[in-house]
Amino acid sequence: MWNPVKIEFKNLFSHVDSSYEFKNNRCVVIFGDNRTDRSLENNGAGKTTLFEAICIALTNESLRNIKKDNFINREADSCFISFELHNPVLRKELIIQRTFFRGGKSVNVKIFENGIQNTQVTSVAEANKRVLELIGISREDLLRYYIISQDNHYTFFTASDTEKKEIMNRITSADMINPAIEELNNRKAIKQDELRLLSLETDKLSGKRETLAEQRLELLEAGNNDEEIAELEERISDTEDLLKKNKEEALVIDEEIAIVEKALSEITIPDVSNLKAERKKKRSELDSFESELRELNRVKKNLKNELSDSIECPSCGHEFIQSDLGLSVEDAERLLSETDKEISKVTKKIEDAEAKIKALTIKIEKAESIQERYDEFEDKLNRLKRKRSNKKNEEQDLQKKIKRYEEQIVALKDEKKDNSAIKKIEAKIKECDDEISRYKEAMKPIEEELDLIKFWLFNMGKSGFMTYLANKSVKIIEGITNSYLRKFGVDISVLINGFTILKSGEVREKIDVFVSNDGVTSENFMAKSGGERGRVTLAGVLGIQHLINLSSNGGGLNLLVFDECFHGMDSRGQENIIKIFERMGVTILVITQNVSEGFNNENTLRVVKENGVSRYISNTQS
Repeated sequence: MWNPVKIEFKNLFSHVDSSYEFKNNRCVVIFGDNRTDRSLENNGAGKTTLFEAICIALTNESLRNIKKDNFINREADSCFISFELHNPVLRKELIIQRTFFRGGKSVNVKIFENGIQNTQVTSVAEANKRVLELIGISREDLLRYYIISQDNHYTFFTASDTEKKEIMNRITSADMINPAIEELNNRKAIKQDELRLLSLETDKLSGKRETLAEQRLELLEAGNNDEEIAELEERISDTEDLLKKNKEEALVIDEEIAIVEKALSEITIPDVSNLKAERKKKRSELDSFESELRELNRVKKNLKNELSDSIECPSCGHEFIQSDLGLSVEDAERLLSETDKEISKVTKKIEDAEAKIKALTIKIEKAESIQERYDEFEDKLNRLKRKRSNKKNEEQDLQKKIKRYEEQIVALKDEKKDNSAIKKIEAKIKECDDEISRYKEAMKPIEEELDLIKFWLFNMGKSGFMTYLANKSVKIIEGITNSYLRKFGVDISVLINGFTILKSGEVREKIDVFVSNDGVTSENFMAKSGGERGRVTLAGVLGIQHLINLSSNGGGLNLLVFDECFHGMDSRGQENIIKIFERMGVTILVITQNVSEGFNNENTLRVVKENGVSRYISNTQS
């Protein structure tokens, strides 16, 4: 995942020369102080410029669609933005530099990858495409789920059904299936045309054969029926051959069934839930150890600082810590040694926990693989049983045919007559039968292909895999939103319903969002209070961003910014949300003006505007 490192901008809006170094995986609250115009209080101080700089650096466009000439400082002819990012997983560095000029002059853009300028990028469009490809998100993703403002406030829960489906397709890449479905439909139409032409020819021959059969019957009534008896005997022989073949095939299927059933009985499926529960427990322990390690490192740092500031007693020569006269240098050094030992112990615990988590993950993957193998065997067994049942039905049909032929022979022998003209008609009937057989043989592969096409169209379409993917996406969004709501510490959960298959076989694509306060009673999302909708919306934004990062080829972006978008929340509610953000381990920037005066956050950034110029100051500066 890409972490923002530093952003610099010159002559951007009211900022002449400003820079900001990001505090990765921390929540920073941004306040404004407009000393140029006190009537505006904290408005108009230049708080949003940081967000604008990020958006312009990544997309070449302002967050609020402001024209380029208008975001260049009035006193300057150009403005400059430099944005540095780092991906620790890919071990890559990215620096984007853009210079904008007044008067419609072309934008100067440079991209540095691992310190080397990408000279293949020769235009702004190519630069924009390259930046978003490297990060792995789209401009729409950036403005919907990374930079959230009052102007572009967007949420899955208030989106239309079409927009919701676009989000789900983004997560599952379901749109990739559509070209395949279109190709299958085209192939289906071609094969249906071929089958229709063959059916027409077969129907013509069948009509001709029916006429010949009637003529033959008339002749049989007045002539010899030896030929007909011989034909029936031949049919009995052919049918008996088919019956024998059918029984042999049935025996093979029975053997296959026995093999698969034996394989299923030998498979033992491990309990994945216990393994996952144990892994979750170990991850919780790991988090605790890491927190303990951070605290020990902080103590160690403080002791080192205190040791560097020691004084010597002029009477006895004993050394003491200047900041704490009750603590001698000797005692401080002893504490430092003990702290180093504790750090080593905790570090070993972390290593052991990480090893255990890795081992459990391997076990879980193995168990899931065994489950998949079991499911494959079970599916194969069901197919074989269906095939065996069909063979049994075919056997019964063939036996009935033989019995019917035998009864016809008995009847013909009772009324045996001589008629040589039958031979000519039978020859013609055989020609028709041969032609019909050829056409039917030609139709078989077409019919089989059509059945296969229909199978895939059904299972890949709205009634099958597409609906499965949609419901899977719905449950992913529901689950991860609820996980963030739990992190918020609120007794709220969401339930998302959609893509229901009706009795008619049609798919109801309507997506409904419900919110529950007690886990039982649910209300429509829009029926809840502003504060509750605000928390659900925030959880949804965090969840969707998380999913986008997971599905991104470039790793996504570890950044979430909020510009006055805590709709419906009072100052206390905003404070609680910010405190939760501080514990999430995500790089978050928040612009707000509705927190109480007593709110205390060490990670704050104040934007002061004096004499029309904005600058950043820390919370310790005036």
